[in-house]
Amino acid sequence: MHSSLARTIVEKLEGAPELRGIIDDRSVLTTHRELIDLMMAAMVPAGRRDDYHAMAVEPFTMLPFYETPAWRSLGLSDAERMMESVNIPTDQMLFGKLMWAYEFLLEQSVAAINDSISMTLDEEEKRAQVMFPHFFEKFRTDGVDHSIYVGAELHEDGLFDELYLRNLRIWQLMTTCRIEWELARVKAEVSVPLQATHLILVQHQPLSIRFRVDEKRFDVDGAYDIRYEIVKKRIDKARVRGTREHVTQPGQLAIVYSTASEAAEYKRYVDFLQTKGYFDPGMDELELEDLPGISGLKALRVTIASKSEVDEPGPPDRPAAREIEKVLAAGQT
Repeated sequence: MHSSLARTIVEKLEGAPELRGIIDDRSVLTTHRELIDLMMAAMVPAGRRDDYHAMAVEPFTMLPFYETPAWRSLGLSDAERMMESVNIPTDQMLFGKLMWAYEFLLEQSVAAINDSISMTLDEEEKRAQVMFPHFFEKFRTDGVDHSIYVGAELHEDGLFDELYLRNLRIWQLMTTCRIEWELARVKAEVSVPLQATHLILVQHQPLSIRFRVDEKRFDVDGAYDIRYEIVKKRIDKARVRGTREHVTQPGQLAIVYSTASEAAEYKRYVDFLQTKGYFDPGMDELELEDLPGISGLKALRVTIASKSEVDEPGPPDRPAAREIEKVLAAGQT
């Protein structure tokens, strides 16, 4: 799809909220016929409509709401005639409709969970920027990933102290807990029960990065630094060495690291947050199986404390700044 066409569709959809949710009134399709034809043009080029057989139908009823002239000429616009022509057994059609319905409900549930994660991240990110200015990237696919770039080169005054980095790491741990607590409410409302997993990949060694003006995003440079990007893309598939168990588990946070100093630093943070009610007592220390091009990774895994409206309303109080400063200072001694 050309970017100009995509932008036009997105802009027009802003003025047609009826098309962005569940449509239960067919008159909406008539009202927005021009916009629907424009969206379909993204799949069926205007120059091919006369010889391109394509149709879009409503789920379950199989009633068409878009047809190319070539399809219309086949005389299959009526749902019953179409079903007779394609000769699909009734039981297969019923099974197909059932799968269609489940897929729709699954997509709605995944979207609701991702919306919750994304909104929580956005809210917490505003607080994090106050700690120290940094570059924050968020990616949304079947889940929500985010990356934080921080350092002297990203600050207009060129000033930086590792204290800011440690502060952001504690913020990230607390934010992950808040995401899990928000999801507990969302999961009770969605149609398909889903579980979320959480993973933090620790990168303490400095990265060489460059800003791509065309895409308005950072890319890493250098062979060693590119390894970090490879690890980031593959680590969620990692298993605990000698088992079939994934390092990520529902309701838990996996902290993947490479060096003993990284492990020691995060153990301090977790110990501190356990005393504040963010994590349950206990911590697993795991060795991970090698992945293609990746070896030597280990992980800490902790269970996020359960917070429900019945047991304890809302998350625990945020640790006071002075308490956090003590934990951060302990890491410098």
